[in-house]
Amino acid sequence: MVDSSSTEKLNIVCRINNIQNIDGFNDINIYRVNKKGIVEHLATMQPRYSDSPGYQRPALVQSSSTMQVVGVYSDKNPTLGISVPVASLTCNDGLMYNCSLVYDQREGSSLLVTKMSSVARNLTVSVQPKDVDFKAFNQSALFPMEIQSDIGTATNMAHFMIGQVVKLTCKANLGTRSNGLIYWRKSNIVTGSGMANYIPNNNEREEGQVVTNGCQFEKTDSIMYNMTDQDAIRTSSNPLQFQCYISVPGSNLALPDTTAKNFFIKVHDVNDPTTVGLKTAGRDNVTLISGVVVGTLVALNLLVALVLLMRKYRIRCNIEERTPEPETFNTTLSNFSGLWLRPVGYYENTRVLLWRVIPPILISIGTIGNGMTIFVLLRQKKMTSTAVILFALALSDTLMLFSALLPKWMLYTWGVDIRMLSNPECKAIVYLTYCSTHLSSWLIVAFTLERTACVLFPHKVRLGCSPRNAGFIIVTIVLAVVGINIILRVIVERNRYKGSKCSAPTKEYNDLFYYVYGWVDFTLTFEAPFPLLLICNDIIVVQLARSRSRRKRMNISGQARDTRPLSILMITLCVL
Repeated sequence: MVDSSSTEKLNIVCRINNIQNIDGFNDINIYRVNKKGIVEHLATMQPRYSDSPGYQRPALVQSSSTMQVVGVYSDKNPTLGISVPVASLTCNDGLMYNCSLVYDQREGSSLLVTKMSSVARNLTVSVQPKDVDFKAFNQSALFPMEIQSDIGTATNMAHFMIGQVVKLTCKANLGTRSNGLIYWRKSNIVTGSGMANYIPNNNEREEGQVVTNGCQFEKTDSIMYNMTDQDAIRTSSNPLQFQCYISVPGSNLALPDTTAKNFFIKVHDVNDPTTVGLKTAGRDNVTLISGVVVGTLVALNLLVALVLLMRKYRIRCNIEERTPEPETFNTTLSNFSGLWLRPVGYYENTRVLLWRVIPPILISIGTIGNGMTIFVLLRQKKMTSTAVILFALALSDTLMLFSALLPKWMLYTWGVDIRMLSNPECKAIVYLTYCSTHLSSWLIVAFTLERTACVLFPHKVRLGCSPRNAGFIIVTIVLAVVGINIILRVIVERNRYKGSKCSAPTKEYNDLFYYVYGWVDFTLTFEAPFPLLLICNDIIVVQLARSRSRRKRMNISGQARDTRPLSILMITLCVL
């Protein structure tokens, strides 16, 4: 049995046992067979060759930081062994060890016969559970955030509000005890009564399976806990405390202190004036994202005002206008400007200037923001349904930026229409533009529906809103959008009807695009998503108002998860 705190040593010794008429030994050796089946020579001793290892004394064949050689030299009764600290042993040391002896035995009065003898033994190493890796997550943040390891101690407790949810994860190293279990304790509400076993509900616990890690076993167990009003009235000498620890059924050996970890929480009431300004994990995320959104909108408004101001003082753009030749497909800006009836003079110059200035700002901010979103989501060890939808939305929005804005910006800036480079490129850009637009609209709908479910069913939402279900919904939306817009691959070509470019090639296709598909586009982009977003956001607002009113009447903060900051932010984004 391996004990990491032991100061004892394990000795594996080879000695001669009941060999009659032995005249002397030639050599004695210790071997072992490693996990790969390779024989390793550990120690040796021999009486004849002074320039070889082990001459008349025990010697290690290879130097080792933990292994030492032991033994006594004797012509007829030698002993050879190795000594290893018990604390340094692992289950990988449970191997087959072999003692080999070559000796001379006298038969009769003068005949010497050289013989060899060997014996093998299996060493069984049993490793006790060693330690646990404890992590805590604030599930009430915009994204589940891991709490720093130095927070949650008795001197630096984690701070939570009533209604917020914490996830505690305990990863145990069970050693060679595959039957090891993880148990949880929770401090009693009565001061001085110690801790009691805590058994959460089935939907609040994620009990992992025992997995192998080399020759040892590991197990991970997680629980979710919703802060209650009773937790907020605990005294400073009796805070909310959780403990996870390892237990081995049928074993009476004491486990080290590292097999138990504690987490301390100070729960606050949001109606308590002393909690004003208190920061809890996750709220900073909402504030940061809100600031980024508001700051971006303000910057765009200032930019538009600057452009209008420049036009007021007649800082004009030199834009050459002339009618294109109908039989050619030159992709310059001068040809492009004569295809449709457009404003002239001041308004035309302003429109072109906005197309040159606004798209690169939107593309830059959108690409960086979506890239950061994807980076943060991919760093999570376990994706939630919200994270899965936001991941897909970030990809869709990025695709829309590059398929819709980038070609127009290049056209107005350099006079090059990349849609006219080839017929497949024309079809692909138009197809991706409409698909990404529709996909983004319906992903926002899916996200809002999930937020609505969180408000209506805060305790059951984790059962239905799983990452797997979110992935299934996303795949369904993608297949529907791709299938509906496949008609664009047929009715859009580079050679246009009535001289237009990258549009319908015939009058029939032109009527189909503008009078039929136009309504399909309007329905998928606005008409269908808008009422769903309106209804869901109304439900969220009403539920939050009812919850706030109920808490005021009862003078408590309730036990529901505090979704107000996130919900308010998401409503704002939907409106924008």
